[in-house]
Amino acid sequence: TPDMGILYFVNENVGWGVANDSQLYKSTNGAASDKFIYIQNVNNIDKSINDLQFTDDTVLVDVSGGMAFNSPRITDMIVRIDTILHPQSSELELKLIHLGVTDTLAFNLTSPGANFINTVFDDSAGVNITSGNPPYTGTFQPYSPLAKFNDMDLNGYWILEVYDNATGNTGTLNAWGLEIEYTDNILEVNRVEGDVPESFSLYQNYPNPFNPSTVIKYAIGSRQYAMLKIYDVLGNEVATLVNEFKVPGTYEVEFNAANLPSGVYFYRFTAGSYSSTKKMVLIR
Repeated sequence: TPDMGILYFVNENVGWGVANDSQLYKSTNGAASDKFIYIQNVNNIDKSINDLQFTDDTVLVDVSGGMAFNSPRITDMIVRIDTILHPQSSELELKLIHLGVTDTLAFNLTSPGANFINTVFDDSAGVNITSGNPPYTGTFQPYSPLAKFNDMDLNGYWILEVYDNATGNTGTLNAWGLEIEYTDNILEVNRVEGDVPESFSLYQNYPNPFNPSTVIKYAIGSRQYAMLKIYDVLGNEVATLVNEFKVPGTYEVEFNAANLPSGVYFYRFTAGSYSSTKKMVLIR
């Protein structure tokens, strides 16, 4: 999971943060679960769209933080076409490609007119793109549902493909973006039912020693931004288990060290002014 620094919450549920991968993330649930929204915008591309040719633009998504854990799985997504300039939009076919799966965003357009400006493709929209009119400003269902990407790995290359299926007009791909909701399956984070604790606590992991998984329990007495990180004996950070706002309660989080060598590790929990560190041992 990327190391997250929350910058601003507009209310108790919606907040924004920038991670150590320089990407912008959005929380819609008070950062209280393992569901995140990944946002990627690509601007000032200025790629030419030529007659009977494909124009591709590619972005690489990697929210793994370099750790070889389970993959983040897509649960929902939208595609934004901020600017495609072309005198006859009906000549264009738009597709999104990821990990060998292709989804058709726009195809069989019949309305005359120019450009795609601030076009949003969203499966939940009420109007299909084939019923829209240039410059297609607004939100439309794609030609085929984006849901085909659901449960796929978020990481990897995402390719926007533009094909000009006629002659006589050229255009430019200027800007587009992705907004992808995903679950982070690295962790199983569960709030433990029971009384709300009055103070903050960090408990000894169990089992300890462990191989390869162990559970770390912690308690939060008031709503705070909480962090739980794992370090090796040299002080190198090897995993981030919690990095979000938490409401009062007692929580458990599983740490899977399947890709780490045997040895002594430390886990440090901070929430507000509270901080505590404990030792655990991984034995193969």
